Amino acid sequence: MTGIERIVFAIIAVAAILFFLKNLFRLIALICLGQWENRFDRLWSRLKNLLKFGFGQLRVMARKFGVNHFFIFWSFMTLVIVYVEFLINGMFPKFNLGFLGRIPYGLILLAADIMSLVAITAVMIAFIRRIFFRPKSISANFEAFFIPSLIATLMIAYYISNTCEASLGNLKMATWLPVTNRLAFIWAGTDPHTVHIIARVAWWFHAMVLFVLF
Repeated sequence: MTGIERIVFAIIAVAAILFFLKNLFRLIALICLGQWENRFDRLWSRLKNLLKFGFGQLRVMARKFGVNHFFIFWSFMTLVIVYVEFLINGMFPKFNLGFLGRIPYGLILLAADIMSLVAITAVMIAFIRRIFFRPKSISANFEAFFIPSLIATLMIAYYISNTCEASLGNLKMATWLPVTNRLAFIWAGTDPHTVHIIARVAWWFHAMVLFVLF
């Protein structure tokens, strides 16, 4: 990454963070308008409900195609760690989570590589459902396709960037990325300079979509 790229990325990242904080404070202000209620009673019961309905997505899973939403949800939950690394690395290129140790870091990369494929698959299933088997409860509007399209673009950009870097031999932990390694053949025989340009374009696509989503 060039110095100019780092500066541009830092400016966009700061702007995105400030916009996020503005929306967060607005939501907090709206919450504060409501009447006070003790949310610290029945802590064990509340924790169980959080695990069951928040992380376990039981209510969502009870619906048709709920399992699909479950996989999209957990794909993002799994990818949060690598997205944090990605954002910091965009401003400080030498930063990575390797300080956690080779195996812990490798497992994080492995999970991200696999769950990105899971997310793409789940989004494709969602598209098929909304196009061919759309229930009345789901509107066929722009928003119904916009967010899934962003998710798919995010994951595809991730694989394009990673496979390019793998084909150039720039991925130090490549052995922990089975999906990326299987797809790296796509760039076989392509001029290295061209592959590098494609990698940078995909990286920026990934960054911009990530900022839009979060």
